[in-house]
Amino acid sequence: MRIWLKTALVWGAIALPAWAYDDHPIRIGIVESTQAATLSAAVPASLYAGDQLLAHAQPGDQLGISFASGSIQLSGIASESVPGPVQWRPDAPGADARVKVGRHPYRGGFEVLVKGGGLTVVNELPMEDYLKGVVPSESIPSWALDALKAQAVAARTYAVSHLGQFASLGYDLKASVQSQAYNGASVEKPSTDQAVEETRGQILTYHGQPIEAFYSDSAGGCTEACLDAWGHDIPYLQSVVDFDQESPRYFWDLAIPSDRVTKALAKLGVSIGDLQDLQVTQRSATGRVKHVNLIGSAGSADVSGEKLRFAFGLRSTYFNVARQPDGTLAFAGRGWGHGVGMSQWGAKAMADMGYPYDQILAHYYPTTELKGWDGARPTQAVFK
Repeated sequence: MRIWLKTALVWGAIALPAWAYDDHPIRIGIVESTQAATLSAAVPASLYAGDQLLAHAQPGDQLGISFASGSIQLSGIASESVPGPVQWRPDAPGADARVKVGRHPYRGGFEVLVKGGGLTVVNELPMEDYLKGVVPSESIPSWALDALKAQAVAARTYAVSHLGQFASLGYDLKASVQSQAYNGASVEKPSTDQAVEETRGQILTYHGQPIEAFYSDSAGGCTEACLDAWGHDIPYLQSVVDFDQESPRYFWDLAIPSDRVTKALAKLGVSIGDLQDLQVTQRSATGRVKHVNLIGSAGSADVSGEKLRFAFGLRSTYFNVARQPDGTLAFAGRGWGHGVGMSQWGAKAMADMGYPYDQILAHYYPTTELKGWDGARPTQAVFK
């Protein structure tokens, strides 16, 4: 049975861009501060140092790169030392133009940079090809297509709004959950490719700018307002009902023995002696922990729920906690992640109930518009 949502569906006309996405690449930091790596060709490719052609590669050819005396030492198809950077470019870009870094294949080309005391390997590829390695990494490919399409739009919007975030390191986004999980071509699936293609170019905007499309695994029955989570009141990141009851992380519990408690306190930089009590002193409107008072044999300290979450390895700040007689901390919580924006398991449930992806996005990001991205980078920071 369909559950009618009270969220306003505010959408603009979906005007998809007509250009080739090769004109608007994104740069992803795959490997950082490495001393050595290996690249291998799946199709004919060329190796450059700036405008200088160093070598041609045929399928199966390998290039060894290593850091030596502040330069890049090449071996395999080229054997010389260059100050860097070097570029590895498929001769004919396309679906089969893939390069392996180690054992993992990626679409697009690569640039190797000298950064600090090592090498940074950057994957440069069209936005839509990047998303084909993100959506299956961030969701479950067997889910209903509209859940995957909602994920594709959220991931594309997140990428667009964060273009250039790590420009000082030589790329736009990281390949890890510090940005979005991206595992290259090896994880691509027909269902997630379809979700990317059927939403090609679509992003969420607010007042003409791409939004901060935060998302997390599950929110435990209700999402968190950005104001409560991070101190920024953003109209489209408010608390809404979540439908994530099928999530395996909807309920969770965790027992942390006293020796691990001591190590966690050290991570927090808290010196209060032996922990004797832990008291939740402030919760958000949804019940998530905002502040905790830690009471020890040599003093006390106030810490945020978010810092406590990472120090103790908790799945969310949506929890209750009790200290056992043997010093064990027993946590019982709900949801996984920060809980702001779209819940992936909630999106899955809404798709299963028959909601199309645009209504799923409208529920989790109210007052936003679904539009076609024109390839421009954001003119201002939406969220800091």
